[in-house]
Amino acid sequence: MAQNIRERILDYLRLARAHTAASEMFGLTLAAYIGGVHLPLLLAFVPLGWVMHVGGFGMNSLMDFLYGYDAADPSKAHHPLPAGRMKLSAAIMFVLLSQLASAAGFLLLSRSYAADLAAVVYLVAGMWYNVYAKRHKLAATLDLGISYMALALAIAMIHGMFTPLIMMGALYLGVSTSFTIGVAGDVKDIDSGTDEVNILRNMGTRVEGGNFIPSRAAVAWTLFLNLLRASFLVAAAYIIRPIWAVPVAAMAYGSFIYYSLALMRAGPFRHEWRLKVMGAGEAWAYVALVITAMPLMLSWLPAAAALFLAAPVAYFYAMNRIMWPHTGSGWAPGV
Repeated sequence: MAQNIRERILDYLRLARAHTAASEMFGLTLAAYIGGVHLPLLLAFVPLGWVMHVGGFGMNSLMDFLYGYDAADPSKAHHPLPAGRMKLSAAIMFVLLSQLASAAGFLLLSRSYAADLAAVVYLVAGMWYNVYAKRHKLAATLDLGISYMALALAIAMIHGMFTPLIMMGALYLGVSTSFTIGVAGDVKDIDSGTDEVNILRNMGTRVEGGNFIPSRAAVAWTLFLNLLRASFLVAAAYIIRPIWAVPVAAMAYGSFIYYSLALMRAGPFRHEWRLKVMGAGEAWAYVALVITAMPLMLSWLPAAAALFLAAPVAYFYAMNRIMWPHTGSGWAPGV
């Protein structure tokens, strides 16, 4: 009985891809801090970020199933809806309750109509992505980037503050999200066999004879998005402290160029290895943002490092081990 309850809970977490919730849990908490929220209220944004992630990604998984993408992708056969372990009605109710909880939590914390408006943009753009845009991948890449940029603005402005630094952080998150959808996700799904639109495939990238063969256009697209988000980090560092922009530029441009070349490296297509590269790249994108913001946290640096660096890593590793014990590892989820 206890084992059945545990598996049902895990399936709800798998539906919501809760192993990747650290980005919202701690990234949005960082946005709130930059927007002027301090301890102990700052900690309220950790569970708020988790519920927001669960509602958004649960909706995404639900629509993937309804549109038939999961059924056509053998790597998703073990997920709760395709495997038949979860009723569709239960999934819909779970997603609905999660989204209502996230809306209620946000409204309880918000003191700004501008933040409320940005939250509406986030919700509308996210719904449009899930219901319509993901069948048109280039539009989806732009749309979800706008959605998460609006989310970052909503959280950072939740107490009424707006600064150029907040704008740079929001732009960074928006481009990072577009990269995840329009590059990293397409690499992961390049051999899925589904009819879902894939930007990299349309650019000529393919898997042939078990080998990943990237096109020049795809490599250029990857480098463009990574260099763009690196530029927003450098701009943010300059706003914080002009001299700080120098080491941040070296870190951001060097690491994102390396990540671009690693992700698009030609050679044998091993799905799990690409997932590890993708996961490491997404984790680094978050860590690079935290490092850039570190001069703002010098007065409580040890606690800030524990909250914004150690806690997300521990969460990601632990959730992967708990949720995907047979199809993944601590650093590579079974998705």
